[in-house]
Amino acid sequence: MFIRHKYLIFILVVLATINCTKKSTDDIAIVGNISITRDDIKARIAEYSLEEAQLTSEAIDAILNELIERALILNRSIELGIDITDEETRSFQEKISRIGGSIDSDSARRELLIQKTIDLEVGQQIKVTKSEEKEENPSES
Repeated sequence: MFIRHKYLIFILVVLATINCTKKSTDDIAIVGNISITRDDIKARIAEYSLEEAQLTSEAIDAILNELIERALILNRSIELGIDITDEETRSFQEKISRIGGSIDSDSARRELLIQKTIDLEVGQQIKVTKSEEKEENPSES
C-alpha cells in the first residue's frame, strides 16, 4: 500500500506538471476538472494548526489524500448534476458565522456540494442494499 501511495503522489506531480498552464502554475494536481493548488494545501495545513516541524511526509500524504478525495467527490457532483443555490450557500455561511467561524461563498458552495454528493451516494447505496436484502429474504417484507 505504501508503494502504491507513493506511486500515486508521483503520478499526481507528473500530471500537475503536464496539466499546469501558464495561468495556473500553482496547481499541484488536476483531478478531473478540479485543480489542487498550493493554496489548498496551505489552507489545510492551517486548518490542522500544523507547524512546519510537524509536517512529516505522513501528514503531507494525508493532506494530499484528503484533497484528492474531495476533488473526486466534487467531480462526481458535476457528473450527477448536483447544484447549490445562492440561498443554500448564504444559509450555510450564516450557520458557520453563528458558531464563530467564517467561510467564503466558493468554499461554502464546495462544502455543500461535497455533503450533498455524499448524502446522495450513501442514500443510493442504502436503497440498493435494502432492495438486495428483500430479494434475498422475500418473506420478511
